[in-house]
Amino acid sequence: LTWRAALLIGTALALPLNVRPGALLYLGYLVVLVAFLHFHTRSWSARQLVSSTGRLIMITIVMLIGGCVFWPWAQENPFVRPFQALLSVSHFQWNGTMLFLGKVIRAREVPASYLPIWMLVTIPPVVVAGVVLSVVAAAFADRTQRQFIAGVWLVVLIPIVSAIVLGSTLYDGWRHMLFTYPPLVVLAA
Repeated sequence: LTWRAALLIGTALALPLNVRPGALLYLGYLVVLVAFLHFHTRSWSARQLVSSTGRLIMITIVMLIGGCVFWPWAQENPFVRPFQALLSVSHFQWNGTMLFLGKVIRAREVPASYLPIWMLVTIPPVVVAGVVLSVVAAAFADRTQRQFIAGVWLVVLIPIVSAIVLGSTLYDGWRHMLFTYPPLVVLAA
């Protein structure tokens, strides 16, 4: 990871942050990726770890400052407010009613099964079958392919599990998690 690449990545991550605070998840994915690459390549020297950490800090600073260019509220404190926004949208203050499995439920009281059931009901069966087969394929794949499959699974599962564990306000199906659909299709393929 060169300094130039870090600057470009920070700028690229700033663009979606100007639109949605959920873009902070990309920063989390990047940190996990860099940690994985250190583990995979056995790059444990202090010099390498400090170098990667410095570049990750630069990416974070560029992302947070650049991500507030078109976001006046966050401009007041770009190192805190995007995180506050992410936490507040995950607990949106709407508590209307909706129908789920034949019962009327409140948006802030969705059961843990809400997202998985909505996904299972609305995703085309061929994609569901492909996703299930991706687990089987991983069992017969070489190490590199298994790592790729595991990485894509993490991209899908981290936001979904986080929403369930944090008790995020969810409504109207799984529209809040549609960004996890493209990686699901990659797994199915």
